[in-house]
Amino acid sequence: MAEAVPAPQVDVVSARDSEVIALLDGLSSELALGGYAPTETFGYSVEQLESSQVHLVGAREGGRLVGVGGVEPQDAGIGE
Repeated sequence: MAEAVPAPQVDVVSARDSEVIALLDGLSSELALGGYAPTETFGYSVEQLESSQVHLVGAREGGRLVGVGGVEPQDAGIGE
């Protein structure tokens, strides 16, 4: 029987957190290496995340940040 894998811990994170910045930088680098031009990537900078009031959550495994997701409020109570 396979051993159960613990679920990651998910919490609110800050766009200024050094681990969040490292993941954002890693995404930008990966997209650039994949042949995407800067105009074809749509990742936000820390400043854009803050000014757009994006709500971020981060998933941690073993205390290490392994993923980030966010919701950006839009008009009429809708989020993207």
